[in-house]
Amino acid sequence: MLRGSITIIAFLSIILACSANEKVTLEFRIAEEKSAADLTGILFEPTGETFYLHNEVLVNQYDVKSAAVVTQQGRAAVELILTSEGAIKFKELTAQNVGKRCAMVLNGKLLSAPVIRDTISGGRAIISGIFTKAEAENIAKGLNEKN
Repeated sequence: MLRGSITIIAFLSIILACSANEKVTLEFRIAEEKSAADLTGILFEPTGETFYLHNEVLVNQYDVKSAAVVTQQGRAAVELILTSEGAIKFKELTAQNVGKRCAMVLNGKLLSAPVIRDTISGGRAIISGIFTKAEAENIAKGLNEKN
C-alpha cells in the first residue's frame, strides 16, 4: 500500500445508496466502541455492530480535491486526492488519534471504523470494497460534483 494512503473497506449494501445523480456526503469522525453522553450511535450493517461517533466531522467531502476510479487487487476502488487543507486535516486527525477508530461515513452509512495505526500523510485515501465499477464511478462523480 502507498504511504499516505488509507484503505477503507466498503460493502455493496452500503454503496448501493449512491445513485447516479446523488450528491455524496463523506465524513471522517472519531468512533468509540462504547456509548457515552455526547456520542451518536451508528449501526455497521454488515456485522450488526454499533459504533458511537463523536459529533465533530474532522474531514468531509469538501476536503476532497478529486476522486477517481482505480483498480485495487482486481476490484473497483475510489482514490481520493485531498485538498491542501484536507491533507493537513487528515494528517492531524491520524496523528492525534493513533490507537483510536476513525469512522468513515458515506451518505449517512458507516462504511468502516478502522483503528488508526500511524500518522497518515500524503493527502490520499483509497475507498475499496465489494462494489461494481459503476458504483465506484457514481461515488467518484458525486464527490467531484459536490460544489
